[in-house]
Amino acid sequence: MAENRPMLARGTEFQLSAGGTGFVGPYIGGGGQGAVYIADCGGRKLALKWYHDNVVALDTTLRSRIAGMIRKGSPDRNFVWPLALAEIAGKSGFGYLMPLISSDMRQLSDMFAPEPKHFNPGLAVRATACLAIATSFQKLHATGYCYQDINFGGFFIDPERGTIQICDADNVAVDGIAGGVYGTRKFMAPEVLRREEIPSTRTDLYSMAVLFFYLIFNWHPLDGKRENAIVAVGSADEMDLYGRNPLFLFDPANSSNGPVPKLHDWIVARWQAVPQAMRALFTRIFTTGLMHPATRPLENEWRNMFDHLREAVVPCPACGFEHGVDRALVQNGLHCVACKGLIAVPPLLSAAHEPLLLRAKRAILEYQLDSGFVIDDCPCIAIVQPHPTDFAILGLQNTRATPWMAQLPGGAPLQIAPGKTVRIIDGLAILVGERHAIVSMLQVANGP
Repeated sequence: MAENRPMLARGTEFQLSAGGTGFVGPYIGGGGQGAVYIADCGGRKLALKWYHDNVVALDTTLRSRIAGMIRKGSPDRNFVWPLALAEIAGKSGFGYLMPLISSDMRQLSDMFAPEPKHFNPGLAVRATACLAIATSFQKLHATGYCYQDINFGGFFIDPERGTIQICDADNVAVDGIAGGVYGTRKFMAPEVLRREEIPSTRTDLYSMAVLFFYLIFNWHPLDGKRENAIVAVGSADEMDLYGRNPLFLFDPANSSNGPVPKLHDWIVARWQAVPQAMRALFTRIFTTGLMHPATRPLENEWRNMFDHLREAVVPCPACGFEHGVDRALVQNGLHCVACKGLIAVPPLLSAAHEPLLLRAKRAILEYQLDSGFVIDDCPCIAIVQPHPTDFAILGLQNTRATPWMAQLPGGAPLQIAPGKTVRIIDGLAILVGERHAIVSMLQVANGP
């Protein structure tokens, strides 16, 4: 949009707060705050965001916030974080340098756009992206910052791998201090929408959960019967729906904003197909958490859930509908929620937490045999290895520096030395230190 460009001429020289200079390159895009260009800094390609003059005049703390972020440094590699302030001799205003978005990334908003922009990643990719987002915001919040304006526009995703990049870092502010924005309406926490609170880490938790719900269900968590009825007559009171009287689509105690038959059938099926623990987190934040911010799930709770889900997705062999395998699905007979057919699953390793699917090349991490709470840089206990000539035969290879024990049904305990592999069969038990787990083969899918 040409009207959004501050019209920096290609080749214009700018000066950096950290010392040195750079040159303005091709225009990438723009919006209400400013425009972004490719910049050349001594042969290194970076992005230059240059603010509109009116934005700088209105947001009097913008420059000091950006400068503080530069001094502190990025809390996580997924953030497209400011690197240095930039100025142009003889020109008012300023901008800042940041890394370029990777070329294999797509705007997250394209997932919810019509064709030809639309793309539809699988559930495992979506869970991987959610895990990365929860991890990045946990690190951001630990530094005393809040993001303030979580919405589709701030995220890019690799549609194949689920890796993410988070931009619009200039929305970030110190927790408890008013920044430059309140947020995006349908993502705002109710108390922010009502202007009773300013954005904070607790309101970030709400906005983050809305984003997660969109990523998993392609839908807003508060859009049910009430929203559908309002849309049908051509008007919407968003303050009532999302601020004064918010009500969860799947509120177990109040169905007045529940799913509409036919309109929400796919969402209902996806809700039934994800793990019970995930449904519990969403129910908690969008019922009691709507009005009681202190009850909202923390980032680590979401990390645990998405860490499990990304490795637990199994499609129905008949209709392809994806399910997140957990104890409840196993106990209920592994029936597809969409077509009622039987779901075939790989061997399962059951320990203290949810069962682990033993697919070829999967790494089993130490914490996964305990409570399931994610521990970064946790050692790998074993890797699921396929037989070199028969991929239907799988084994657990010891990847530790010390032995662990295995016991076949009816057999004596075996010591599995580092690098050695024991065949995965029904009833195989393993003991790694004090951690005990057992294999069950309910209905093994063809292939690894």
